[in-house]
Amino acid sequence: MQKIFLLSLMILALLIGCTSPAIEATNTPLTSSESSPTIQVSATHTPLPEPPTPTPSPTSAPPPKDFNAQNFDRFTGVVSYGTYLSQYFKKESFDILTYAVDYSGDGSTIAISGCAYSCSTTLGGKVFLVLIDPALVQPIIEIPLDSARQIWDVDLNPDGSVLIFSIRGQVSRYDRATGQISLEYTPDNTDLVPFSSISPDGKTLVVVTDTELLALNLPDGSEVARLSGTFWGQNAPFFNTQGNRFLVYSQQTDRDAIVFDTTTWTEVDRFPIVGSGKAALSADGMLVASLSADESVVKLYDIAAGSEKDLQIAPYSEVTSLVFNPANDLLLTFGTPGAEVDIFEGVQIIDLVSGNVVGSLTQYSNPGQIKFSADGTHFMRLSYTATDLELWSLPTPDIMQIETLIQDYFEAVSSGDYISAIDMTQLDTYAREELITQGLNPDDLVADFTSLCKEDEIPCLPLGRVVRVMADYDRGWDYYAIVTLEQPDGSEIMFDGISPYELLGVIRLEDGSFKISTLHPGMRYPYQE
Repeated sequence: MQKIFLLSLMILALLIGCTSPAIEATNTPLTSSESSPTIQVSATHTPLPEPPTPTPSPTSAPPPKDFNAQNFDRFTGVVSYGTYLSQYFKKESFDILTYAVDYSGDGSTIAISGCAYSCSTTLGGKVFLVLIDPALVQPIIEIPLDSARQIWDVDLNPDGSVLIFSIRGQVSRYDRATGQISLEYTPDNTDLVPFSSISPDGKTLVVVTDTELLALNLPDGSEVARLSGTFWGQNAPFFNTQGNRFLVYSQQTDRDAIVFDTTTWTEVDRFPIVGSGKAALSADGMLVASLSADESVVKLYDIAAGSEKDLQIAPYSEVTSLVFNPANDLLLTFGTPGAEVDIFEGVQIIDLVSGNVVGSLTQYSNPGQIKFSADGTHFMRLSYTATDLELWSLPTPDIMQIETLIQDYFEAVSSGDYISAIDMTQLDTYAREELITQGLNPDDLVADFTSLCKEDEIPCLPLGRVVRVMADYDRGWDYYAIVTLEQPDGSEIMFDGISPYELLGVIRLEDGSFKISTLHPGMRYPYQE
């Protein structure tokens, strides 16, 4: 008995010695989710003392939140500003002209200048300059103006505390903390329109006119550098993301894109652009991209190597802008598609590693230009009317909920489960009138869906993809979706919003839930006039 007892103690001691490391490994601390948007689990693992030693488990990297080659196709419009500005100015959103827009680097502020209805007060219009909270939590700040002259350019410093704006013959500064406006610069020729840019670190203001480039210290207004020459500031000038390079055009058309080093303000290089084409600097300032109208290639210049590479794209009849993303792995080109180019190729996205077009920002209309936040997690879609001013990011929880709703709705309709589909539906006035026009009863949706989903040219096919869900308050919806239908042969039909009948409207109810407020695209074909 005593031997058995001693043997049991020895076995117990061995078991404790073998299991202690495993217990210790479970106590490896975790990074708190309160101090970081992602939870990071340590991959450290204490191996058992006996072979074989286990391989440490790899730590999975959190998905990136900035706009890059891995997730650009997930970005979508999360806030729309047309209705917000329409209510403020008491004008239709398409009558609110937004001539100059900027988005602060920290994503806290939008600056907009333009005209409500008209730039002429005699015609009932007004010139305005406002600051907007992108989340629409804080009220609009309207900056009082002592002139009815059009504002041509607005520029925010990185945290949105300082606004620089230009009218013909002068550049002014608005300090948000004090609410004071001061004169920053006056050109010798007061008929000239100056254009400005603020460096990403907020220390330098550059003002460009037709005859000079002036670099100022933004905090105190002291002069850093003054260069004489011929310049064109409209649609430029601008710093690259890192702030070590600066680009400006030499003249209005058939011009050079001139690149300056911002430490010495000496010219690094210049690159030719045909017509009124555009150019852009990469985030690190090592590359220049240029694009001219009617050309099917983007010219990519390596400044240090002095080499050139052509990137194939679908040609534009007009080029509006180019921009590199802050991650420096994508180039976005914006323009009016040529005759043989689909309207939703107005924004083409080029992967700089492969040199290929990898996608587009499929949407209702071409934004013409975007402005990234410094970290690349958001961008503002700029436009000449308030209707198309939008903030984009990865999908919000609401948008992800709507994507699930759309998938469930299309599955119910395509399977003939109209009762379930109707539970997900609350038709808006326009959709109800659409049914009445076709001789149907909007209060008997089971019969309506049965009739409209009969086999015709485009029946109620299954969902192919939810291409994009967009915030949109200007059509009476809270969101709209661009979707595709899958045909029996596996091909897709794109319902992309060229006609308003093709958009799938979504509304938010008072309890926070969402409903489909329009008819299934297959129920609308052929479209009723």
